[in-house]
Order: sequence, then C-alpha cells, then structure tokens
Amino acid sequence: GTGVEDDLELNLLIEEASSALSDWVLEFLERVYALLRATGEREKTGKTASGAAARHSSADVQQARNFSRVLKECLLQTFASMDDEVHKLAVKSVVRFLSEETLPDAAKD
Repeated sequence: GTGVEDDLELNLLIEEASSALSDWVLEFLERVYALLRATGEREKTGKTASGAAARHSSADVQQARNFSRVLKECLLQTFASMDDEVHKLAVKSVVRFLSEETLPDAAKD
C-alpha cells in the first residue's frame, strides 16, 4: 500500500489497541476491587462473638503481606504502562472505589 494507507492502518491499529487496553485496565481494576471487598468481608466475619477480632496466625500475616506486595507491584506496572487517556480513566475508577468503599478516617499508618 501507499505510505498514507499504511499510516491510516497503523493509526487504526493503535486506536484499537488503546481501546482494548482501556477496557482491560478497567476490568482488571474491578477484579482488584472485588478481591479487596472479599478480603474486607472475611475480616468482618473473622470477629469473635464478643466483637473482638480473631487472632491471626503468623502464616495469615505473611500471606497478607505477600498479597499486598504482589498487588502493589501489579498496580505499579499496570499504571506505568498506561497512556494519558487510560491513566485518567483508571485514576477516576480508583477515586470512585475509594470514595464509595472506604471510610475517610480509617487509615492505618
């Protein structure tokens, strides 16, 4: 094909890839949110009848730390690979999740 046709085809491919990445990123974030919700629900049901939190074994703590490390690395790599448009959508998604799902003053240091 001509140079113009090749450029148009390349631009179309880039647009399609960007759209697919955007969809993938938003679906990936939804799955992360589902994991976080499920973890929070497990924590709630882990309380004893008196309302005190059940004690966690060192294996539980280690597993939670490993999960946090892996999740953090996945999110860092995912956000680092985004273009500006996808990044904006992803940040909006995270902001919405945090505002809907978390208590503003319930952070641990």
